[in-house]
Amino acid sequence: MIILKKIPYGYSNYKELIDDNCFYIDKTMYLEKLESLSNKKVVYLKPRRFGKTLFTSMMGYYYDINSENEFDSLFKDTYIYNHPTKNKNNYYILKLDFSSITTDNNEESIKESFTRKLCVALNDFLNKYDFSYNLPENLQPNEILNYFLSYIKSLKLEHKLYLIIDEYDNFTNVI
Repeated sequence: MIILKKIPYGYSNYKELIDDNCFYIDKTMYLEKLESLSNKKVVYLKPRRFGKTLFTSMMGYYYDINSENEFDSLFKDTYIYNHPTKNKNNYYILKLDFSSITTDNNEESIKESFTRKLCVALNDFLNKYDFSYNLPENLQPNEILNYFLSYIKSLKLEHKLYLIIDEYDNFTNVI
């Protein structure tokens, strides 16, 4: 029997890739390796177009408490399916994707675009996990993030927050 799979050109969302029956080179064994590192702050460097966004998307689905019911369908043909770690579906995932920040060399527009992306990501997080919090307005991005993190910390949640930052260098290289 021949199983045909699509070539996943342009996919950056792991769930969409799996749902659309695309060819996927299994990188899930690296989740186990990442968890075994003593340093929990990992910078994952690879050249452009080498799958960093897809990898971070896969990480998000694997670690997200909201994806627990999808584990079998998302990971059934992967290494991690047969070797799940203790951290599987054990985090609130906050993903910051800075790929579309305006980088027209105008410092103010970069800052506005960064602030907008940050607020969208934080609001998406709050909605995804059904938290009731209104982000403060008219503040610097670091202040908005500090208020948000203080709020999350005050909840004394059962699970920890897992922060995934994608395309951080997209706008920082311009600055």
